[in-house]
Amino acid sequence: MDKDHYLNKINVLDWLTNDKYQVIRFRDRIEYRKNNQLNRIDGPAIDYFSENESNLYYYNGKKLTSDEFNILSKTKKMKQL
Repeated sequence: MDKDHYLNKINVLDWLTNDKYQVIRFRDRIEYRKNNQLNRIDGPAIDYFSENESNLYYYNGKKLTSDEFNILSKTKKMKQL
C-alpha cells in the first residue's frame, strides 16, 4: 500500500516504533501498540486529541476501565522498585 492510502483512507499521519511501543498517529488520536495489540502501561493506549473523546486504556489487548488501569500501573511501578 502506498502513503496516500495511509494518509487519506485510514488517516494515519505517522507510524513510529521505539523500544517499548509502535506509536501510530492518526488525525484524531495516537495509538500505542505492542506486538500488534493495543497496550500501554504509562498512559492511555488510545489517546484522543479532542477533549470530547475519552481516552481508552488497554493492556496486552485487553480493554481496562480507568480504575483498573490505575491499579495495574501502580502495581507495575511498585514491581520496578
